[in-house]
Amino acid sequence: MAAMTRGTTRAVRQALDEAGHRDVATMPHLIFDSALYEGYRTTMRASPAPAARRPFQISPCSPETAVDTGLAFLGEGADMLLLEPGMLSVDVLASLRVRTAAPLMPFSVSGEYTRLAPPDPATGQRDFRPLAELFTMLKRAGADRIITYAALDLARLHA
Repeated sequence: MAAMTRGTTRAVRQALDEAGHRDVATMPHLIFDSALYEGYRTTMRASPAPAARRPFQISPCSPETAVDTGLAFLGEGADMLLLEPGMLSVDVLASLRVRTAAPLMPFSVSGEYTRLAPPDPATGQRDFRPLAELFTMLKRAGADRIITYAALDLARLHA
């Protein structure tokens, strides 16, 4: 349920329940406005116009808005929350963790992957230590799970 605004979680939950899908969980997204999306937007040709702001994106200068919105989503029937980008949401994650037992899952977006684990020009190998440090911090802040483009790479490293 990306691009969530208040009220939509309740509508989705109600529609699912009325269709007999009470067992389907909902996970609205708390999405910060971030330059970390630029690579994805360019690749997908989904870049908004310069200086355009999508109404569902939360200003990184307004963490209290993200906390309030997350709590509102939970009040509307959300089962869990996705916070993105993970790196920009750690304070919101920690604040929500003390207010709810609902699963909280930061999403480490592609911009975090490319910036924190760039390939070495000589070998093509990525150094995943900075990402591992980020994920450790997110777990300390209260993440139940972390969604990342690096999942397969990290699994291979620890296999």
